[in-house]
Amino acid sequence: MSFSNLISNLSNVRGIHFDDSSGFLYYSSGANFLAGTLSRISDKPATVVSEGAGSSFSVGTSRQLDNINLPDIKRDDAQTIICAGNIQTRIVEVAAASLDEISTDSMVAQDWAAAGSSVEDPGQFAADKFYVLRIGLSSANEYHYTKLRVHTLNGSVVIDWKSYFVDVRNQDVSAGLAWGGDIRDLVVTDYGARIYLSINHGYYGPMICYARRLSDEPSPEYSGFLVEISGQANLTNPQQIASDGGDTVYAVDGDKLWLFFADGSPGGAIVEGLAGAGVGLLVDVVDSVLQAVIADELGNVYQLDITSGELNSSPAPKFNLGFTPGFLSWADDERQAVLVADRDNKKIMRFDLSTGEISEELDLASVLEAPLPTPWQAVRASDNKLFLSLDTQIASLERVIEVAEGEYVLGIGLIPFQYIDDVDGSATTPAGYYFSGHPNLAFGGTLSLMLNHELAWNNGVSYYAVKVENVDQMTERAIQAGFVDLLWNEVTSLWEPQNITPISIGNSTYLYPVRDPEQLWYNPYLAAKITTNASDTGLMNVVVDFYDSGQKGVKVGDDGNFEHLVMIDNTRYKTKMQLPRIGTANTAPAAGVYPSLECGCLTYATKDDLVEIDYGAWHPQGVGNYSFYVVSGGVVPGNLSVSAGVTTSEQLLTKSTTAASNPIRVGHIIGDCDIANVRVYVGAPSRVTNGFGWVNLSSASSRSFTLLKGPLTHTPWVGED
Repeated sequence: MSFSNLISNLSNVRGIHFDDSSGFLYYSSGANFLAGTLSRISDKPATVVSEGAGSSFSVGTSRQLDNINLPDIKRDDAQTIICAGNIQTRIVEVAAASLDEISTDSMVAQDWAAAGSSVEDPGQFAADKFYVLRIGLSSANEYHYTKLRVHTLNGSVVIDWKSYFVDVRNQDVSAGLAWGGDIRDLVVTDYGARIYLSINHGYYGPMICYARRLSDEPSPEYSGFLVEISGQANLTNPQQIASDGGDTVYAVDGDKLWLFFADGSPGGAIVEGLAGAGVGLLVDVVDSVLQAVIADELGNVYQLDITSGELNSSPAPKFNLGFTPGFLSWADDERQAVLVADRDNKKIMRFDLSTGEISEELDLASVLEAPLPTPWQAVRASDNKLFLSLDTQIASLERVIEVAEGEYVLGIGLIPFQYIDDVDGSATTPAGYYFSGHPNLAFGGTLSLMLNHELAWNNGVSYYAVKVENVDQMTERAIQAGFVDLLWNEVTSLWEPQNITPISIGNSTYLYPVRDPEQLWYNPYLAAKITTNASDTGLMNVVVDFYDSGQKGVKVGDDGNFEHLVMIDNTRYKTKMQLPRIGTANTAPAAGVYPSLECGCLTYATKDDLVEIDYGAWHPQGVGNYSFYVVSGGVVPGNLSVSAGVTTSEQLLTKSTTAASNPIRVGHIIGDCDIANVRVYVGAPSRVTNGFGWVNLSSASSRSFTLLKGPLTHTPWVGED
């Protein structure tokens, strides 16, 4: 794990947005009602800040090359170019046939200590000349790097150029909002054409709005004059916002979820009556159903169907986090879990939506000194990287595998083979490392095999082959599937997708290429993707063989090749939940006799009536735990909750006593209320990993009903069809 503080000394940082299409992280900062500046930082090793071609460069002309106010070069006379603006700016001539031949690495590597502030060409630039500039910025030791071509076109001297910054640096994309504002959240849409904001505006007050892009890449600028879309909604404290990918924007404010339209058409509240003020929000389409995930300030989590756009009143929370949350973001591509900031304990947590399981991603106390900043959001840039919004800084968390010296084949995902038992194939990592709270883990899903490409390359290995052997079935198969990774292109300054496909020799051997260590890959150790399914469950032997440039087998290390056992378990957990059985104050309910809901209700006679609840959670291997709890009126009575190991086969368990070993009665569930919305729940979270996270093999079951004092009355209704 590698924590990096990217931008410090900020204020009032909350929501952040990572834009996949551009590779930029957008954020806002500034003291309340004073600034409201929109900014971004790049996830790339180098970012273009300015470029141009065919610009006239006659004698006496000055040119700005990096979109900063001052000019950077001046043609002082017919044969001389001098540096202008910042006194730190330097220029050197380089040998090249085109700008594309000049890499960002070569620009940074120039001997800048010996470089001067002017260059001359006695030929007065009749022939092409190529230069590199290091342009000084206002802060010490911060620079832009520019590659420059000076040549003659149609009798006139012109210049072509491309300028970069090559480190993480703030790039303001607005000059500050008119009248300032306290920005809570932002969402970038339409490939950067608009930035939607939830804001307490310095003049107009709380609203949902957007800033329009006034200029395009590489240095976009957004208007400080905002277009409101929340109209007459009378918002009081808008927090996280979300888009469904179309022209609709959603926002949580107070006890409501609001819907707004990008064109300013009237919107309105579609959920009201949250137990606490809304803080976090995500929307997603699942099987044509539009769902909202909401977290309120009390820690309640709601998962609601909002497809109809009609008002949903007083929804029942599905879970409670147990802490004050910040904003939400998706934790995986499957969107089965979310990342959420624990503002109370200064942690980043992962929350499984199907089971309610909470696990720790980062404790800020482990990487920062007190006083700790308050975390607001974590967003996922890739399986390996998170960006973090802390109230005073922007940070990143890179999840990288531990590399053992001299080891060619490193591990599965983030888990080194040294932590995978070579007898039973399960993984147990040391304290403080990934998954350390969950010993004896099995693997499943698609496994990312990790290889030390640099070590292999430097020892004459050009190719490697991967196969897996099912120990129980005594079968084997060669891994031959291609996969995609991103390779950094120094010319375009882009991560470019590369299809990695093996070449075949013979009928059953497929060779993957070892990567040149001079290349920069987004996933530097990735070697192969091994897809597993239910038929692979059991011990799997992973075998890697090595080959030279002539595609002949070579031996590396002590054993010549690599072999290691891995336990595969793609078996899904299963759960079952029955409606509660209700007896009388003196008689327990009959076993195995379950009530039916009437008008969605269960009834009781007195609050002393005895209650028993049957449920089950099982897995063929008996690995993992389940959680059982009751939610009543949005509250989880702790004395009714259970966490224990799953059974090996379908078996109903009965919850009949409280944590104090007293018989459960209706009053334990509804307390002082005479009527309550109740939900009984059992969930078994998956404890199978693909090396990066949990494989979605979880199961959860629940029953919801209204519990009220009987008898239930009915009034006939005769109405129109």
